[in-house]
Amino acid sequence: MRPGDKYGRQLEPGGRLLVVVRKNDREHWTQATAGLEALAARVQRGHAHIKPDTVSRSVNRLFGKRWAAGYFHWQLVALTPQEQAALPPPGPGCRPPGYRFVFTFDAAAAVADERYDGLSVLFTTAPLHHSGDELFTNPARNP
Repeated sequence: MRPGDKYGRQLEPGGRLLVVVRKNDREHWTQATAGLEALAARVQRGHAHIKPDTVSRSVNRLFGKRWAAGYFHWQLVALTPQEQAALPPPGPGCRPPGYRFVFTFDAAAAVADERYDGLSVLFTTAPLHHSGDELFTNPARNP
């Protein structure tokens, strides 16, 4: 029988399991929320360059390859003629808005996934005198 670690996982003889927890994605959630709110304000103002394809590009640029994108859902809703008539006149350099940008954040799913956020695991057979920090930061010099 192979020895186990403190989590009950089986390890190879002579190996050890290193678990490193990094900063969680709450920071990404707040950055994404702020970016989406700024985009919604631009759409509401009737910014001259706001079109469905430019909004989509802006959202993709905002999220990039972040996992936080999976917790946000957005859509561009066309305004009815009644809604457009009720709006104040556009400011300089703007046109009457034709869309409303709506987004939601699935906080329950984000909190449920938070326990796995930023978790990195490395199994190594490196000698015990090498620390976990050394193995993660200097992979070229690892034994």
